[in-house]
Amino acid sequence: MDRDSPYQYAAQFSDDGYIALPKSVFPRSGQHSPETIELEINTGSSEGLILWQGVELGEHGKGKDFISLGLQNGHLVFRTGKDGYIQIDGGAALHGQSKGRSLMVNTKGSVYLGGAPDTAAMTGGKFVSGMTGCVRNLAVMNARPGQQPAQAIDLQTHGAHGMNVLPCSS
Repeated sequence: MDRDSPYQYAAQFSDDGYIALPKSVFPRSGQHSPETIELEINTGSSEGLILWQGVELGEHGKGKDFISLGLQNGHLVFRTGKDGYIQIDGGAALHGQSKGRSLMVNTKGSVYLGGAPDTAAMTGGKFVSGMTGCVRNLAVMNARPGQQPAQAIDLQTHGAHGMNVLPCSS
């Protein structure tokens, strides 16, 4: 990734754009410990992958553990492990629970932001393309929202590789 890129905490993506961040930016906690992902998005798209962690590059994601945030039919969709909560713009936190006996997610590979290489295969067909729009101030922490200050990830420093990433317009 070009270290002279004009983005640090915000990036603009098109359908096939993405940034790959190392797995270490999302340290996994135990099954009873909270994991919080905070970010700001600006998009006019109704479909597209925003954030993904699941399989190694080149693996097919069907039937594998994953964490995802994306847009489907104009709605924000979040999936992870057994329990998940989503809170939008300070509104009420909505709770969901997946079927099955697994208690936590066992993800591998990089954390992809904005999309992924071969999105359809990597996500097991859950998404066919990345998002079109801007992602700002991505923060990942092992705490409930508000329990510790969010520290945005420096995308330039931590980005392992990516493609078709531009700075966000102000």
